[in-house]
Amino acid sequence: MRVGVLGAGFSGLRCAQVLERSGLFEAITIIEAQNQAGGRVRTLRRDKGLVLEEGPQWIHGTDSGTTGNPGNPLCSLMDEEDNVEEITKRVVVWADDDYSLVNESLFRSAWCFTSRAITQCEDGHGDYASIGERVRAEAKVEASFLDNDKSREEFLAFCEHRLKYEQSISAGKVDELDLSSWGEYRERAGPNLRIRKGYDRLIQRIVNSLSLATIRFGISALRVEKKENDKIKISLSDDSVLSVDILVVTVSLGALKRGDIIFQPPLPSAKKAAIERLGFGTVNKIAISFDTAWWLDQNCNVWEVVQRKKSNTLSWLQQVVAWRVVSEPGPPTLLAWVTSGEDFETVSDVQLLDTALNALAKISKVSRESLDSYRPKLSLRTRWQTDIAGGSYSFVKVGASGEDFDLLASEDCWPILFAGEHTHRTRYSTADGAYESGERAAAAIIRRTQLPPFACVIVRKDQVLLAEHRASSNHVAPGRLTCFGGKRELGESALDCACREFEEETGYFLEPKALHFSCLLLVNGIQIAHFYTLRDNNHPIFHDVSITSSSSSSSFGALWAAPSDKRWSPWHSAVLDAVFKHDRNVVDFDDGDRAATLKLISRLPTVKDYALLL
Repeated sequence: MRVGVLGAGFSGLRCAQVLERSGLFEAITIIEAQNQAGGRVRTLRRDKGLVLEEGPQWIHGTDSGTTGNPGNPLCSLMDEEDNVEEITKRVVVWADDDYSLVNESLFRSAWCFTSRAITQCEDGHGDYASIGERVRAEAKVEASFLDNDKSREEFLAFCEHRLKYEQSISAGKVDELDLSSWGEYRERAGPNLRIRKGYDRLIQRIVNSLSLATIRFGISALRVEKKENDKIKISLSDDSVLSVDILVVTVSLGALKRGDIIFQPPLPSAKKAAIERLGFGTVNKIAISFDTAWWLDQNCNVWEVVQRKKSNTLSWLQQVVAWRVVSEPGPPTLLAWVTSGEDFETVSDVQLLDTALNALAKISKVSRESLDSYRPKLSLRTRWQTDIAGGSYSFVKVGASGEDFDLLASEDCWPILFAGEHTHRTRYSTADGAYESGERAAAAIIRRTQLPPFACVIVRKDQVLLAEHRASSNHVAPGRLTCFGGKRELGESALDCACREFEEETGYFLEPKALHFSCLLLVNGIQIAHFYTLRDNNHPIFHDVSITSSSSSSSFGALWAAPSDKRWSPWHSAVLDAVFKHDRNVVDFDDGDRAATLKLISRLPTVKDYALLL
C-alpha cells in the first residue's frame, strides 16, 4: 500500500514518521513545494551565529504535562541545552512626536483589565459577534469611572494596544475573532521557550529519522483525482504523476482558500464551506542588527509603542506591537512583530529600514546619525501574505466555529485525509497542533488499513506509570501485571473495546472522549496492541489509586505497582525501554491473553525489532 503526503511541515513529517514506524506501507512519498522541509518553520542563520525565525518563534507551554493537561509533544525533539526562556522587561512609550513614557500605573491597570476581559470572553456570552466588540464595550464602561478625560483617553488607548497584541497572537483582527468560539483554544502549561540553535533543528530530527519515506522538493500538487478503483492520481508541477492508495493533504489553509489544488471529484460541500469560513491571517516580522547594543537601558529587552491616536505615518509602523531584543548568540538585534500584510510587504527594504530606524531613534532618544554609526542591517523581513502559505496561521473568524476544524479533520473523503494546524480544534495556529494533527491522520490510516487485535488503556497519575496486579484471573497468569484491555469483539472498534473492558474490570464507566491515542506495540512487524491513555484527572479511578514503594489497594480490589516493582514482566521492561528511547512517558500493559502473552514474553529478550509506534 502506497501513501502520499502533500507538505513537509510538522504535520506531514510526523504523519510520515508514524506511518513508517508501523511497517505497514510499501512506500511513503512526501511532496514539498519548497526546496526544504519545514513548511512555515523557516530558520535563518546570519553572521556571528545569529538565528532568526521567519515563522514559529517559541515552543508554547513546555511543562512535562499532567493528566488532563498534556505536555507539548515538541519537547521530545528538543535538547535541554538548546532552550532559552525569555523574560520580558519592558519600557512603554507613546508613539507621538516626543515618544514620551506612558503613565506606567495606568498602563498596567489597562493591560490587566483588557487581558482579564479577553479571558472572560471564553464564556462566549454577550450580544457581540467578535472579541473586539465586546472588549471595547467593556473598556468604555471601565474608563468611565476614571477622574478626567485625559485618563479615560489614555486608558482606552492602552486597551487598544493590548488588543493589537492579541491580534499578533491570533493573526486575525480583533473585530474578526469569533466570540462564541473563543474558549475552545487551549493553552499548554509552562513557560514558552525559544530554541537557541533554530526551530528547524526539530524538523531536521524528524527528517533524519525517516528511511522508507522519501521527500520530493520543489514540486507542487496541481490536481488530485480519485479514480474508480479508489487509486488517487496526483498531477504535479513538474508534469509527472504520482499514484497512491491514500493521500494526506497538509498544505496550509491559505493554499486551500486560494484553490491551489483542484480536487476531482470536488471536496464535500461541508469541508469546502469550513475552508471558506475559517480565517487565515498574517503576522510579519522585521529584524535589524547593529554592531553595538546602543540602547542605554541594558535591563530593558522590550519597547512597547502605544498609538495615542491614528496618525499620518506609514500604516505598517502603526501595527508594530513591540521591539524585542533578540537573545544571544549573534550581533545585537531588535525584532518586531507587525500585524499587517499589504503595505508592509510592498514597501522596499531600503524604505522599510529607514522608517524603522527613524522610529527607533525617537523611542530611544538617540539621534538618527548615532544609529547609522552602528551600521544597522536589515536581517529579516517576512512576507507571509504573499508567501506560498498565503498567510501565517488560522483563527476562528466571525461566522465560523470550532466545528469547522473538525470538519477539515473529518474522514469524509477517504482515502484522502487532511492535516495541519488548521485541522486541530484546540491547538490551531501552533506548530505542536500541526504535529499532533499528523499523528491523528496517521492513526486514522492505520486504523482503517489494519486494526490491531487488542485495545488497552494506560493509566497514569502525576507522571507515575501504573500497572494493575491481579492475584488471580481466568485469562491472565497469577502474579502478572496488566493494564485494562482485551480482545476486540466482532465489529467492535478498538476504542469501544478499551472502554468496555475498562468498565468490566474496574466497575468504572469510561467515555471514549476521555481516552487519548498513545501508541501501537509492534513485535517483528506484527501489531500486538493499540494503546490509549486515560488523561482525565477528574475521573473517579484517580481518587481510588495511591502509589507506594510497593503497592496498595484501591476500592475495586486491584493492587497497583510502580515500574520498579519486581513483578514487572520482561514484556513491561522491554516496552518501557522502547518508550524511553523515544522520550515519551507512556506505558503499562498486557494483551489479556495468557498463552499469547507467555509466548511473546519468552521471545522478547532476544527480539531486536520490537517497537512502540509513538
